Amino acid sequence: MHRTMKKELITSRVISTAMIVLAVVACFMQFIIDDSSVNIASACIALVGSLVTLAYFRYTRSLQTHPISTFAIFGFCATTQYGALLVQTVSLDSLSKNLRQPVETFAVLSLFLMVAIAAHMTYRFFSMPTQRLHSPHQINFSLRGLLERLTLYSIPTVHQLWVMGFIGIIALLNGGDDTMGEQNIGNKISHGISFIAWAPFLIPIFVAQFGRQYCNTKLHYVLLTGFAGLIAVMGIASNARFMLVSGATTVCLIILLIGMRSNKTVSIKQIFHTILFMAICAAMLVPFAQLSTAMVVIRDTHKTSSAINKIYATIDVLSKPGAIEAYRSKERYATAYSDYDEYYVENPVLARFVNTKFHDNALFFESKLTERGQDELIDTTIDLIWSILPDPALKYLGINISKKKLRFTMGDYLYYQATGGRVGGYKYGSSFAHGIGMFGMFFPLIYFGICLLTYWILELLTIKTKKGEVMVSVVGVLLVWHLFIYGITSESLNATVSFILREIPQSILIYILIYQIARITTYPLNLFNQTQSIKMNADNLK
Repeated sequence: MHRTMKKELITSRVISTAMIVLAVVACFMQFIIDDSSVNIASACIALVGSLVTLAYFRYTRSLQTHPISTFAIFGFCATTQYGALLVQTVSLDSLSKNLRQPVETFAVLSLFLMVAIAAHMTYRFFSMPTQRLHSPHQINFSLRGLLERLTLYSIPTVHQLWVMGFIGIIALLNGGDDTMGEQNIGNKISHGISFIAWAPFLIPIFVAQFGRQYCNTKLHYVLLTGFAGLIAVMGIASNARFMLVSGATTVCLIILLIGMRSNKTVSIKQIFHTILFMAICAAMLVPFAQLSTAMVVIRDTHKTSSAINKIYATIDVLSKPGAIEAYRSKERYATAYSDYDEYYVENPVLARFVNTKFHDNALFFESKLTERGQDELIDTTIDLIWSILPDPALKYLGINISKKKLRFTMGDYLYYQATGGRVGGYKYGSSFAHGIGMFGMFFPLIYFGICLLTYWILELLTIKTKKGEVMVSVVGVLLVWHLFIYGITSESLNATVSFILREIPQSILIYILIYQIARITTYPLNLFNQTQSIKMNADNLK
């Protein structure tokens, strides 16, 4: 009996079962928190969308055969429906609280989630990851074969990870916060490189795959702890909250992706330790939220202050809970008397994981579009798509547009069309509201095609090994946070086009370049310890 039970405790199934149970419990809790018909309908729609998504992962091999695109679908569900259901329930808040049109918003999001899943089923039916080369003498003329020759699928040594990490840290410092605002060319380049900063956090992952032969774990785990502390201090010193959130979130999502794909057995003791770890993380959310708010409080008054003064100022605000609560009360008051707000989730840390309110705002403003507004939306979208190209390319093609006049988001534009308000502020929009505004009832079909193209691009970040396992490349792992949030949903259709045609190819090229720099830099070390890059090959796994 004990052996049978142990065989049934498969990591992936334990995770999916826990997620399903949490979704059902959260839905029924919503009935108690707010028994209005609007909230109950919203909770039921969110539950159905979440259960269909989780069932797709549980009863198909999508995570094994197409992990990146499948995880992007999970990100869509988690950031719009599943996450909202869990977070609002834990906070004892109504799911429909502070949403303009909750039932319509959750219905639209569920519709497009079903379209994304249907597109993924279609994509999986017609495609499989290309198997890697069996011999270095074989030539593969496919795009994935080219990427393999460019070392995209090679695994860096531990020293190379450290070099890449510190290059990423320098880029983080120069790139600034992750905003939609104007940046100079140096900031843009640095921001494009900054995802490399999390490379050292892959050390435990590779140790788990290749064993302790990968590196001296005692030494590098101590260094990794110091590295995490360095990033935290840098985040506070530069008043960049994203530095505190992105690294930890990236690591957690990597672990979650590995767990959701794992067919290894898990013991009751391991489950207990995982629950304990999650409880500790949950307990840390409150002080982390306090820190996050304190950093916002000092932002305007310490713009030109030195790094050390920003640290002291943040600590000073943290020691005054009244100041933090006063700031939050001010924000809530402003929200109550504003025709636009983004307030939904109380905890500012958890709010980064729930984008429901942004879609709700954009869908509401889109519903107010006039026929003339729809025509103007199409013209503006065309200009925004052209603006993705660099200025020299625009001049060469004879495209006469002013990028300065296009410094706004789709959230800004829909708000402007609906209310006549000022374009600016970089309000976050919704690609679904944007698409509906342009194509109406035909957009679900268009989105189906967009998903197919996106899945193809994303799965270039994976490769099939000799043993038939699909492995995720290092760049795919490092981008997991971005893919989770923006994989198949974004602020606008022009942002979607930019993601497919520029951001993913750019990230691949940046990673290959930084990896080659790391290889050259660490070459002398490799001569001494005879450590070479490990090809992503199932034969090398434990």
